[in-house]
Amino acid sequence: GMGKTIQALSVCAALWRKNPSARILVFAPREAVAQNWANEYKAFISTHYREYDDRVKTSVEGKPVHEPILCKDIYDLCESVHNGWGRFFIAKTTSFSFLLSSLARKQEKGKLEVLRSKFDSIGVRINKGDGIHKLEKEKMLQVITEYLRDNLIENNLKFDLLIIDEAHYYRNFNGGSMRVMAAKSFFGKGENALASKVLLLTATPNHSSPDNVKGMISYFHDDLPNNAPGEILDKIAVRRYRTLGDKGMIK
Repeated sequence: GMGKTIQALSVCAALWRKNPSARILVFAPREAVAQNWANEYKAFISTHYREYDDRVKTSVEGKPVHEPILCKDIYDLCESVHNGWGRFFIAKTTSFSFLLSSLARKQEKGKLEVLRSKFDSIGVRINKGDGIHKLEKEKMLQVITEYLRDNLIENNLKFDLLIIDEAHYYRNFNGGSMRVMAAKSFFGKGENALASKVLLLTATPNHSSPDNVKGMISYFHDDLPNNAPGEILDKIAVRRYRTLGDKGMIK
């Protein structure tokens, strides 16, 4: 690979050296990659981080100070953050696509009752056992994600760093999918931003079009996407090249 995970974990370690209580959230594309992040994180701290400083690595056993918390879905992520002790959370991009079905299961367990009044205000009714009626997906997703995001921010639980792995999965900003609609509201911008800083990881920023760069940036910034893709990359991208073959081709 291009070493994106190692570079990102180095950023995490540097942040915790400066601020041991910093909260970091990683969005991996799917379950297997999320588990790989947890494994790579533990290996990185054990092998590559050399200071036994009790800020990043424990002085006694040489283990990560912050245990990685793998989150089943967006609701589980927010519950885990509210527990207060976690500092390194790993969620899945696929969770955005299943936000409504996950909500139905939470409702069956009697959780998230606070959302009922919010759904009533937009004419949406959820009954236990009956699933979701009058499925106004975009409105529902906005209500859910804004509530979860704002609840974290209002309780001073926003993230210091948000890492998006395989960021080209977010290239279709105007695609209209459930993932796009949910991510837009959950990530937020400006004063309503979920995180103070964002790190996007991708080996293919121009996955299918140069405008993919604009799409990925649009989740987090209003003005920067107005620039040409090349100008955006010149301003914010850290590029890593590698040599291919005997002829020394650069990629």
